[in-house]
Amino acid sequence: MYVINGVRETPINGTPIDFVNIYCDAWNNDPILRPDIAEIRHKLNHIQLDPIHYYQTEFELKLSMVLEIWY
Repeated sequence: MYVINGVRETPINGTPIDFVNIYCDAWNNDPILRPDIAEIRHKLNHIQLDPIHYYQTEFELKLSMVLEIWY
């Protein structure tokens, strides 16, 4: 039921950004905008492993901003 309502899983820290983009595209609510298997295969064959996805909690984000000001 969640998927039908547009809820998607949160990317795991350390996942390459290119991979996150591939599966986000594949989960597009509009089926016409979803890549076909040939496009997915092409993207996977050319995937960049850097940069990676890193999710910061609101606390971590505020803390990093404070530390940047201090240093």
